[in-house]
Amino acid sequence: MSFSLLRYFDGAKPGDKRQSQVSIEQRAEGNKKRWKSYEVEKRDERGFHEVWKKDRPWLQFNDGVMTCSLCQVFFKNNTCVGKNTFITGSTNFKVSTVSDHESSKCHQKAAEAELAKQSKHDMQKSEAVLYPLLLFVICVCRSLLSHISKKVISV
Repeated sequence: MSFSLLRYFDGAKPGDKRQSQVSIEQRAEGNKKRWKSYEVEKRDERGFHEVWKKDRPWLQFNDGVMTCSLCQVFFKNNTCVGKNTFITGSTNFKVSTVSDHESSKCHQKAAEAELAKQSKHDMQKSEAVLYPLLLFVICVCRSLLSHISKKVISV
């Protein structure tokens, strides 16, 4: 029963693989041509979408190009400049381009550096708040100790 369907295919024999009439290269070339014609003739003009900025505060759109504020700051004089179009500005308006940049090694390094910078800044702010509080506690303790020692001496 399983081989009964083979009669609907020309030249099909049990155990033989179906031979493609078109090579893989020819099929890939045909797909490329169809895709290009779709992009040119049918697809609307690509553009930047503000929704891409959601959860991506580093993504900027100015003067018709997308840039990454983290990479621009971190790699302004570094080796990733040639590899990273988001430093100079990208005009490839696809969400996949933004996602690819987000997962790139250069962007990950810049994000880690920014996180370290933020952590250091937060630590300094915490110290600025805690230091006066610590001085206040020390003054209160000294005053209490002074008060207790006077009572002990007078008794």
